[in-house]
Amino acid sequence: MPYGGPAETAMVRSSAVSEILSAQVEVLKNREKVDLHDAEAVRMAAADYLRQCAERGTLPNLEGLAFRCGISRRWIYEFLSKYPDSESAKFLDLLRTGMASARISAMDKGAVDVAGSIFILLNSSLGYSNNHQIELIQPTNPLDVSAGDVAAVRQRYLDALPDTENDYKENL
Repeated sequence: MPYGGPAETAMVRSSAVSEILSAQVEVLKNREKVDLHDAEAVRMAAADYLRQCAERGTLPNLEGLAFRCGISRRWIYEFLSKYPDSESAKFLDLLRTGMASARISAMDKGAVDVAGSIFILLNSSLGYSNNHQIELIQPTNPLDVSAGDVAAVRQRYLDALPDTENDYKENL
């Protein structure tokens, strides 16, 4: 079938958005607030969320997991900060890494937009950074020696020069 142009692209995108929103409505209907202190409940909610993502053909993300759990993404980050050694926090942190890994793999396969994915990863609170700092160091003098050595170096250059033009010609 030949490419239909912008109208077909708009129709495909609209259909994808409708499918995603329909799935979100189903999550809203069936969601239960998950207590993050209950590691087993967190695991079950995560498994359910990942299954839903697989069925929809979407990549999982922390926002979607939070939505599935009936809480905010910010609360998940607060929980991770307040209870970093809890079983749930360790699982959630591992899950976040797995979600980032899935996105990286999808980029490698050309399945997702690279620029958008880089933005998402840089803002995932997983320590990715696009900040490079370069320190420029200026030497204090062209010879890069201490000020006290400058006079000695200068004298060595002067001593190496011939005293007269005849001395110069003799050394050729």
